[in-house]
Amino acid sequence: MLHHEEALKKTNDKTGVSRNLLRLVRALGFFEVCLQNIANEEMSLYKAVTSAYKATLHPYHSFMVRTVMKVAFLKLPTREEFYKKLQIDQTVANQMFPEVEGAMRAVRLTLHDFYTTRGLTKLE
Repeated sequence: MLHHEEALKKTNDKTGVSRNLLRLVRALGFFEVCLQNIANEEMSLYKAVTSAYKATLHPYHSFMVRTVMKVAFLKLPTREEFYKKLQIDQTVANQMFPEVEGAMRAVRLTLHDFYTTRGLTKLE
């Protein structure tokens, strides 16, 4: 699909695969940083998520989306409630999250390299 859009010079099409996949690549970066931050037991879940957002997705969002995200983050559970909903504890999280983060990073970097070599990282 991406090669097809490239050939047709439609990579910047608002309904195209190229732009939407780039958004997913950015979202993977967000989740990757979230998991890194959550590993820091000194950091609240709210702080882990908001700092990940500021470092990854914030630059790509409009003022309106940033405002909505800020309000949505206020509804985050505590770390304890989060683990309870996942039915895990800190020990399991410490074992599982780095593995998940590594898998996400591998996919994100592969896709990011694809976009970078083709000059597609600036699609809006």
